[in-house]
Amino acid sequence: MSSDLGIAERILEAAQRDANQSDGLLMSDVSTLDKLEYLQERLLAGDECRYDERSPNTVNSLMGAVMAFIRFCHSRGWVTAVPKLERL
Repeated sequence: MSSDLGIAERILEAAQRDANQSDGLLMSDVSTLDKLEYLQERLLAGDECRYDERSPNTVNSLMGAVMAFIRFCHSRGWVTAVPKLERL
């Protein structure tokens, strides 16, 4: 699971750098539906992967780990809501 979270972190950090935003990710910023859908798209496109693209099943598995972490953060009060993300 930590490697899945690391992949997600690298993709979201790259997007943040491309948008000239400050360094560091805040859970409240990345646990939005827009950011999660962006992450899902980039995972499907093969970002941070040795292949040109990922299968929808692989993306769903990676996003499952991300969503589990977001639910954990929600249970601790670190994020206010858990977005409803549709599986591929």
